[in-house]
Amino acid sequence: MSYLFRFFCSLSCIFLFFVDSIQARSVYLNKVKIDGVFNQKIEHCAVEIDAQGDVWIDAPAYQVRSADPSLSKPIDPVLQKRYWLVVERSLPEPAPYDIEIFIRDQLVKKLSAHDNDKQTYLEVSNWLKPGENQIYLIAKKQKDKPDKSHNSITFTKVLLGEGKVLGQNIIIEQPLLVYKRSSLDDKDYSDKMMIVAK
Repeated sequence: MSYLFRFFCSLSCIFLFFVDSIQARSVYLNKVKIDGVFNQKIEHCAVEIDAQGDVWIDAPAYQVRSADPSLSKPIDPVLQKRYWLVVERSLPEPAPYDIEIFIRDQLVKKLSAHDNDKQTYLEVSNWLKPGENQIYLIAKKQKDKPDKSHNSITFTKVLLGEGKVLGQNIIIEQPLLVYKRSSLDDKDYSDKMMIVAK
């Protein structure tokens, strides 16, 4: 009788220790602790459980913001489409403009008047959320840059759109924004535009 009592007591202690260990584990989303968050479905992610039993979720398509210092939770769901920023330039000289591109108040890309790549591609899906997104472009003319184009018109063109990858090519299926500056422009520009992502 005494032996059985000691056995069940030991078993109960082990069970309580096991439960306490489970409750002590924490969950992290993109390195931000999100303990206490419920009813969330996270897709397209990588999950790792470390030696302490903490769960680490890597989901680039989600952002984590703190509504309260004691609670963080993901608020932006995954986009159903992929979005790309495409920059086209005239060669050998682009437009004499430095251009900064902001998405939702975050600097995404800086273009220099000295860049000499004909095309540049950048996926910007991680900066967008479903619904309306504000795009802010600041173009500053570099007046001290000599014009080597003589009679030809130089330009820098920015395109943002919904696209997909086919082999080694990026296909823009639905352009959402087209922005262009050329050597015919003669001042600085600051433009805000709105696009809708899905």
